[in-house]
Amino acid sequence: MDDKKEPKKRKFSVKEIFSNRQYRSIAILIFYAILFAVLIAILRVPSSINNENGTITASHLDGYELIDNKNFNYKYTVTIDEDIYCYEGKKYDNKEMVTLTKGEEQEEYYFLDKDVYVKQGDHYVLTEVKPYFLFDFFNTDTLDMLIMNGTLIDEANKEYKIDNQGISDVLSSHSVKVDSGDNFATLTYRNSYITGIKFDLSGYAKLMRENYDNIIIDMQFYDFNLVDDFNEPTIN
Repeated sequence: MDDKKEPKKRKFSVKEIFSNRQYRSIAILIFYAILFAVLIAILRVPSSINNENGTITASHLDGYELIDNKNFNYKYTVTIDEDIYCYEGKKYDNKEMVTLTKGEEQEEYYFLDKDVYVKQGDHYVLTEVKPYFLFDFFNTDTLDMLIMNGTLIDEANKEYKIDNQGISDVLSSHSVKVDSGDNFATLTYRNSYITGIKFDLSGYAKLMRENYDNIIIDMQFYDFNLVDDFNEPTIN
């Protein structure tokens, strides 16, 4: 009996992908499927911010969107040991009007981008003096970075612990080693959006020039997206 020869198996050639229309179509579909999968994976990863000293910090904090829109009224209360400073103002994009009250004293300020103006009489003049104590804590572009540099320690109460080094890494323009110490930030939410941030800077206060015992910053945000554009005040 003659043995029947088995048919030779046809070898697949990569060249057929380009020469065969069917294979070429399948290859294109696979390519786009992989491309879409990669894009989806990238979009699902939180974006990051590199500050000047190289620290990478996640952004944005959940519920931070309305603050990030920079359209709201606010009230910040800063307690430094026995002294209390109250800042009430409004923010619209790159402009800001704020009144600082300390005891019976009041000062009015106007911000335009990075420039600061203080009211004198019926007009405003450019000043190098910042109305905020610990000015960077009121910068809405870095608030979420400060908190995200910490560790969530109480999920129910939305409380974060931030060590002194974590604060220094965000606020300093270059790497600076600082003494250890813990600080805390507690967030208040309404309808899944942040409406309040309270900092207990008991650890960081010890690093200040005046060597304070404690600093509390209580920030309240409201009237999101309800602030109308306001005209620039009279500037001398």
